[in-house]
Amino acid sequence: MTKFLKYLLFLVIFSTINSNNYFFELPLTNNEKFSLNKTTSLFFHEFSQFISNNLKNQKKFNGFLCNQCENLVSKLNNIIETYGTKGFYHFITLLCLSIYDYDICDKNIQSYGYVLIESFINQYIKDLSLCKKLHFCKDDKQYINIDDYAKRVLSDKPTNKTKEKINKNSKTLKMLHITDLHIDLNYKVGSKAICDRPMCCRDSPKEGDTELAGKFGYEGECNINKDLFKSFVDYAYELKPDFIIWTGDNSPHDTWEGSQEEVIEVTRVLRDMLNEKFDYKIPIFPVLGNHEDYPNDLFNVTDGKKNLLLKMANLYKNYLSEEAYDTFKEKGYYSMLLPNTNLRLISINCFYCDSWNYYLINNNKSDAKQMLKWLEETLRAAEENNEYVYILNHFPLNADFSLIECAKRFIALYDRYEYIIRGIFSGHTHHHDIVPVYSYFNKTKITHLNYVSSSLTTHSHQLPSFTIYNIDSNTFQIKDYDVYVFNMNQSNILLKPIWYYSYNASSLFNVEDMSDVYKIINKDVEGDYIIKEYADSQYGKSICHKESAIRKAKCVLTTDTFYDFYFCNYPKIFALKQDMFVMILNYFEGPWEVDKE
Repeated sequence: MTKFLKYLLFLVIFSTINSNNYFFELPLTNNEKFSLNKTTSLFFHEFSQFISNNLKNQKKFNGFLCNQCENLVSKLNNIIETYGTKGFYHFITLLCLSIYDYDICDKNIQSYGYVLIESFINQYIKDLSLCKKLHFCKDDKQYINIDDYAKRVLSDKPTNKTKEKINKNSKTLKMLHITDLHIDLNYKVGSKAICDRPMCCRDSPKEGDTELAGKFGYEGECNINKDLFKSFVDYAYELKPDFIIWTGDNSPHDTWEGSQEEVIEVTRVLRDMLNEKFDYKIPIFPVLGNHEDYPNDLFNVTDGKKNLLLKMANLYKNYLSEEAYDTFKEKGYYSMLLPNTNLRLISINCFYCDSWNYYLINNNKSDAKQMLKWLEETLRAAEENNEYVYILNHFPLNADFSLIECAKRFIALYDRYEYIIRGIFSGHTHHHDIVPVYSYFNKTKITHLNYVSSSLTTHSHQLPSFTIYNIDSNTFQIKDYDVYVFNMNQSNILLKPIWYYSYNASSLFNVEDMSDVYKIINKDVEGDYIIKEYADSQYGKSICHKESAIRKAKCVLTTDTFYDFYFCNYPKIFALKQDMFVMILNYFEGPWEVDKE
């Protein structure tokens, strides 16, 4: 908490210093600018002094400090009431400027700022509860202790069950995992591949531009086009998968000009291209990613986004059972059996556990749409019916978007149902990772692996790739997996698509099957040659310094929440202000109240 306040103090001081530099850009009259600038400067000065003087006095619940804090928050509330949300808009803009440049802040705050501002005001400013949240005033509300939640969940965990050994000679099922397609229907061959926007390959080149969008794409800040996706579908079809998991993020990264209509249209195009080849001959299990809404991440958990969910459910209707369709159209999550098996696939709605979903700030600190409660009930029913389970969740547990309140509950549930859960599959990071899921109370024991497949998109300088998992058809444990990659350079030169087999997991890790990965991760990974090989294969291109790549690989392979990952990767300081902002979001989006879970 002290570290959080110190960072908040830094942001306030930064805001005060820089207020004159950016103030003229705000939509205010000259008189409003002068008055608001003076008012906010005084407020920032008082607020920074209050925090710096009282960092050590939290939780003492001194009546004088509580009154002093509430007086300050009342002043902020008066600013908001006098100038509308313009005053708070100014404050949020300045916080954003401590992380990004003005151009990106301006465009994104237009889309995201309203929700962040309104949610924060409603939850913490209007009733002065910010002071309770900062522990300067006593909070009489009862909050759930996650350790107590975990104890309850784990209280009846069977102690006499262990997973069967993988039979190398058993029949193998092939599961195709596709994720983070991010197709751009406005991609233009020959357009500028390097630009000053979050996504390129749309604008006509100017004289002197040498980096241009190729026929099949560009390995940079561009998304893929229809030609590349068609080549993927054709290639994947020939690999003869038995079923497909599709873990979300279909729309492009055009956050400054996208629309909900674009999200739906993109998904329809991708679905139709898949169906054109696979023709519903094999099961496909779709999952919502954080790009399946616009603006991305901002899924209103209060109104439920029923219009969006109904449209997405109708697009996926032929993939879903009647029960799964009914659940999906209402809440965005579902479960259903792989036909003719006892394998149940559970699809999670990541929006309810998205730390960047600002609606969660004003969600009354609860289990959104009762998803965690539903998950626990579904897992219990699966255990009673002798079913095995795959968990499909767009976010890996240790991703920065994965709300820690949810991640810890997931870990407890995965620990409790360790025996029946045979795989956890995610996307989002655009890298191929393996995230260990530790026992909730025993961080030396790994209960599961969270498999994270790399992306089809080239955005963030990735070559398109996908994964085929080889599965024991009797126990549904993962025997192995194979990764396939697109050769962008040669494909654009030869004007024909070239996919190739990249590597095999058991060969990379030098193990018999994926159950042996527990032994690898349990080792002291510092300096281990396997970690070096893994870092090179996953992060060699995207991270300049080899030491950074090895450290990141080590942290990915040894942590199961973002909090733990961050302090592993940056052990001494909050090296990235963006990630500290994620910590602040997590702080204000929890904990959950006792009577709201």
